[in-house]
Amino acid sequence: MSTLIKHDGIVDKVKDGVVIVSINAKSACSGCHAKGACGGMDCLDKEVEVLTKDSYSVGEQVRVCISTAVGFKALFWGYLLPFLLLIGVIITAVMSKMSEDIAAILGLSATAFYYLLLYPMRHKLSKQFRFEIERA
Repeated sequence: MSTLIKHDGIVDKVKDGVVIVSINAKSACSGCHAKGACGGMDCLDKEVEVLTKDSYSVGEQVRVCISTAVGFKALFWGYLLPFLLLIGVIITAVMSKMSEDIAAILGLSATAFYYLLLYPMRHKLSKQFRFEIERA
């Protein structure tokens, strides 16, 4: 049985069976006494699209949930796999006696190409990464 990752948010938009929830994501250091000197980069608003049959109204407080297994799967596709691709291409290029500059360019190009291939698959992937919504 997997646990859930939960974030509180506010309903931003409501369309036919789709609720757009605005989540204010804060980093672990947001409670720090020196947060005023940080320039505000630790706090961003994110929008999450949730399919639901229930009715919600704009401005309503809700909680968005996703299972940790699905969260880790998203981390793998979005961050881990492209990182491994980047490192793999750079190591392969350097071992092939290419200059480090060329190796870095090839690694970044391969990573960009990966994300360009991933972009058209976003609708297929979004079906695997389903969020649930509940009233807060």
